Amino acid sequence: MVTLKRPMEEVDEDLLSLAEEQKNASQELKKKKRRHNLAAMTQFSADGTATTDEEVDEIRSGYIKKVSLRNFMCHENFELELGPKLNFIVGSNGSGKSAILTAITIALGAKASDTNRGNSLKELIKEGCYSAKITLVIENGKQGAYDQGTYGKEIIIERTLRRDGSPSFSLKSESGVEISNKKRDIQTVVDFFSVPVNNPMCFLSQDAARSFLTASTPQDKYNHFGKGTLLQQIREHLTHAKEISDTSSENMDLHLQNLAILQNEYLEAKKLLKELNETSDLNEQKRLLQGKSLWIDIEHNNQSCQELRQNIKTFQTKIAEVMAKIESKKEKIERYTADGASIEKEIDEKVVTVSQKDQEHQATRDSLREVRKVFETEKSNQREAEQNITQCRNRIKTLDKTIEHLEQDLKKEMGGDKEQMREEQISLEHESDQLRKELSDLQISMDEMKNEERDIIRQRQTELQGIERSIQQKKLELNKIAQGENNLLSNFDRNMDRLLNAIQQNIQKFQTPPLGPLGMYISIKSGFEQWTRPIQRAVSSTLGSFVVSNPRDSKLIRTLARECDVGYNFPIITYKLRAFDFSDGKAHSDFPTVMDALEFSTPEVECLFVDQNKVEKILLIENKDEARSLLRVNPRNVTMALALRDQRSGYQLVGGNRLDTVKYPDVIRLKVSNNADYLKELLQQDTEEARRIRDRYENKIIEFRRKLNELNKTQSDYKIKLQQNNRRITELKYNIGKVVDTGVLNSKIAERRNQEQAIAGYQTAIDELEITIEKIIQKTQPIKQMYDTTKAAYAAAQAELQQLRDDYSSRSARIEKSKDDIEYYENKKNEYNKTIKKFELNIATLDEGIRKQVENAVEFCSKDQLESVDLPDSQEEIKHQLEVISRKIQRAEQSLGLPQEKVLDLYEKSRTKYKDGQTKFVEVEKALESLKESIKTRELNLGTISKITCFEADMDFRASLKVRKFSGNLVFDDSKRTLNMFVLTANDEKPRNVDTLSGGEKSFSQLALLLATWKPMRSRIIALDEFDVFMDQVNRRIGTTLVVKKLKDLARTQTIIITPQDIGKIADIDSTGVNIHRMRDPQRQNNSNFYEGGSR
Repeated sequence: MVTLKRPMEEVDEDLLSLAEEQKNASQELKKKKRRHNLAAMTQFSADGTATTDEEVDEIRSGYIKKVSLRNFMCHENFELELGPKLNFIVGSNGSGKSAILTAITIALGAKASDTNRGNSLKELIKEGCYSAKITLVIENGKQGAYDQGTYGKEIIIERTLRRDGSPSFSLKSESGVEISNKKRDIQTVVDFFSVPVNNPMCFLSQDAARSFLTASTPQDKYNHFGKGTLLQQIREHLTHAKEISDTSSENMDLHLQNLAILQNEYLEAKKLLKELNETSDLNEQKRLLQGKSLWIDIEHNNQSCQELRQNIKTFQTKIAEVMAKIESKKEKIERYTADGASIEKEIDEKVVTVSQKDQEHQATRDSLREVRKVFETEKSNQREAEQNITQCRNRIKTLDKTIEHLEQDLKKEMGGDKEQMREEQISLEHESDQLRKELSDLQISMDEMKNEERDIIRQRQTELQGIERSIQQKKLELNKIAQGENNLLSNFDRNMDRLLNAIQQNIQKFQTPPLGPLGMYISIKSGFEQWTRPIQRAVSSTLGSFVVSNPRDSKLIRTLARECDVGYNFPIITYKLRAFDFSDGKAHSDFPTVMDALEFSTPEVECLFVDQNKVEKILLIENKDEARSLLRVNPRNVTMALALRDQRSGYQLVGGNRLDTVKYPDVIRLKVSNNADYLKELLQQDTEEARRIRDRYENKIIEFRRKLNELNKTQSDYKIKLQQNNRRITELKYNIGKVVDTGVLNSKIAERRNQEQAIAGYQTAIDELEITIEKIIQKTQPIKQMYDTTKAAYAAAQAELQQLRDDYSSRSARIEKSKDDIEYYENKKNEYNKTIKKFELNIATLDEGIRKQVENAVEFCSKDQLESVDLPDSQEEIKHQLEVISRKIQRAEQSLGLPQEKVLDLYEKSRTKYKDGQTKFVEVEKALESLKESIKTRELNLGTISKITCFEADMDFRASLKVRKFSGNLVFDDSKRTLNMFVLTANDEKPRNVDTLSGGEKSFSQLALLLATWKPMRSRIIALDEFDVFMDQVNRRIGTTLVVKKLKDLARTQTIIITPQDIGKIADIDSTGVNIHRMRDPQRQNNSNFYEGGSR
């Protein structure tokens, strides 16, 4: 159990500190001569006497007359005049009401975290602005003024917030002259007028008001009441004082025992010292030598201090350099942001252009479809005419046979059952009709399959064109490599070599030689060739870029590009090339990164790609599922992963959920370790891909043709069957209608002539259709050319739009990188500051050690004494002489049994310990008695304060309930630390706990408790944000009536209440002490005169 106690020395220090505080408080109390020394918060008059509610009948100094805001939160330029008593600030959500209360608390010295509006004051500055200012005008011309001779009738408090610096205060007189810029002086003014800014019950923000008004348990209510009236703080301080007093009392017996032991030790040491007289000369010489040794150590320690101070200056220089780098990064962020805005505008314009090109392409495509539709119709008519000719010719052949048969049978007579032949004829005719219908359906299916076959052939041609272009491009590159030509520049633009020559010729005009295209300065390492296309796709926005050091060089290089007819709109990066350590930001993973796969021409180029593309944070993982699993655990310093898919596309993964499929470009814009072998491998892959495409489509075409052949065979079978039926039907008709005359024969001959005439007509129609079709083909050619032109223009516009989007994404990445650098430099600066503090601590330790060494050295001798004595200058010689003297003293002291040095040291230590212990015992004893007496007094005062405060709150609570014709009381239980509210409504027989009331009755009771809490606080200014948020319209009116009745004539307190409801509409207010300030609807452009104020 002993190990759990606090150290005796720590308890003694706390006891003496409390005693000193009690002494100072007593002197201050006597000086002020306060009459009401029990009030938790009491406003003083100018003569130092306290004032009570009854004494403050007229308006006194200390209230806020005017609030001015510039670039604060949502307000750009805002002013508001407040009345000395009750003020309502009314406005819609988003109109900036709560910002006014936030501004008042910040101006009076509160921190950003106290307002629940952010963790930094910089977050309260209006977006897009660099500073904000809050100005409060405090009344100082009435009774209870503060130092009116210095400030006049008004005190002006200003607080300025800055994004790039620390906030500042300004305390000014009525005429605008600055009196002070110290926070403590403003705090003095605030304390004088009794405005406890840090008391959560004085300035209730939305969160604080919600917390109080919805306090559900008696403990919550008790805690809120204790914090507001400071009773809780007083109890905590008193408990702490009791703990110190009890622990100190236990230690007093130990102090007394220790003091007796120290006294005996001191007397024994004093007796031994008297026996040391025979060795005085040797002791004197020894003392001087010891003093000289100490002074040498002091000189060495002083030199060490100088070295540490020099180190501090060095680190301060480094801090200045880091701050310069931070400012440079901030300037870059501003510049990138400005460039990004212009690119956004260009993107919007390009989107409109792409839409226009798309509309033109769609219109041309519709026209081409219409022409093709007409063409198909005419072709169908042509096929139908040809089929009719064929049918007519077949009919002629049939008629010829019939005519020949009739001619042969003229001499014969026909017999048989004609009725049976007629039935067979009808059956065969029905079967023939069904066959013709099926033949028509078969023809439609065959036409559809032929159209599908043509579509497949077109698709094959489209896919093969792209890959064949890639194959031809690679063959051309291989030919150039075989001829010794460097073809990499042409992959950027065919005139890129002209541009580089022009740059070299005009190199003197550049402030710093430009670098680019950047793809010429990096290459793929051996073993990473398969990652060439994925890496190029990931850093594509930077490969074609040029790097310049200033905007003038950027403009010059653009001019040279236009003169050299460079069509590629390459990006230009304004950047100062430099090498830096990026190891802390590298991805932590077993998989390689893009940086591991690349070889850079210089460290500066490597750092540029780190800066622009974060290549040290992009992992290379072949399997996309493995990459996704890794990213879901959020590995350190990993932003992206690349995965393989096929030869023409791959995956880019961001986080654990996003997976994008990206297409690789055909041309290579970065170096490969063996470019020819790599191109051959790519050529082989593309050739294999083309073969697979041909095989795939060939299989599809073979399958379609197989099905078409099956349909053709079925069609042929149907036609044969139809011809057989027609011959039989003809034969039956002949036999049925056969007569012995020539009429049938003549009709057949006439029918044959009609068929020949029909063939001639059909042939004429076919000739006309061929002429029409030829005209349609001629008409189609310009439409097809226009279609190809609009399609190419649409694709080019899309490519330009994608390039602009890539540039915009690149700038966003640079902004993020600059922010990361700022964070890195801030950490560096903090490390330097920690090192400086460590040096300063070492210096302080050395200084303290030197001071003690000087004190010890002076006890032996002063520096002046050493100048007149011949003593050695080195520690070795001093040590040698001390050993000689010590041996002499040892021989002289053998009779004493102790060395002289120990005797002297024993005497000094025992004497010092005894005197110090005696002094401290007396001090602790007096302090303990004083503390016990003070605790008794404070306990009595606390009991009195608690009873008075609770009584005043209970009386005020009862009075508030009467407004609604309720009755009730507050019940405080200090032992259980609870506060219960009991209310008797008109429908109740006995008081009920407030938790059992309806929502409106409960909200009214909570509001009455808030007013009762304010009653004993006696704060000069109180504020409340949205007290009626949980009330309906009826209870809001009743609550507002209560607030107005209780606070409208309260001259000692200025009250500011914020509500979104129009108080004038929900309550009948007719009082000269009430001011209603109506905020306009949210307007973020300019908030000057942003309210409509009025007094009632």
